[in-house]
Amino acid sequence: MKATLLTAAIALTITEAQAEDILTRDEIAKLPFMTALAYAEAIDAYCLRDWHYASTDLAAAAITQADLQDKSRSGVEQTREASRLKADKSACEPAKAFVDRVTATILEMQPKMDATLIALKKERAQRDAAQARVARVAQCGHVVAVVKIFLAARWSLANGGYEEELPRCIADLAAMPEAGALLAEAKTLLPQMTERNRVQLGKDRAVPEQSEADPKAIIADWCAKQTEKTALCGEGAK
Repeated sequence: MKATLLTAAIALTITEAQAEDILTRDEIAKLPFMTALAYAEAIDAYCLRDWHYASTDLAAAAITQADLQDKSRSGVEQTREASRLKADKSACEPAKAFVDRVTATILEMQPKMDATLIALKKERAQRDAAQARVARVAQCGHVVAVVKIFLAARWSLANGGYEEELPRCIADLAAMPEAGALLAEAKTLLPQMTERNRVQLGKDRAVPEQSEADPKAIIADWCAKQTEKTALCGEGAK
């Protein structure tokens, strides 16, 4: 599930939204700082070339607004405002008045925006953590299902990574109360898997390696199956 910071803002609790230092969704949508900065940059470019009207405080407020709305400052908005002042110099004074009004609100609004951004980031972190837990439970569910299938079929689970992954799942699931049933099942399977691997290891060791087999026994077994003896079997070639 993909969720933006603005979506997280919608998910803020009523208590948080009504707090004095937290902005509501509608208030975030109406923030004017990005537009004011676009006007200020246009004023610098076309109205007051020798005066820096785009202040650092306004730039900081615009950046915070962009973060709250989970978007970057697009060149489209800047170009639109700049083109308007370039074509009509009479719009410079109204633009300056607008920037001045918006700049005057920064002292009051910046702390509220900062507090809201902290709340949104906390909300996003909690959501991401919850999604990670869901994903981990699903992974461990897959591990448990595979181990059950292998045990039922009496297949070897050695060298498949499950000897390490099932205990890791048990450790992770122990911290997730919502996965209690899966944890109990995983705990039940662990000793079964351990015993199955022990038995399989014993069988593997009982089978001699090719280099350890008796060459004479191999030849004798081969000769016993032949209908016509050869020199290899102790009788001369015919």
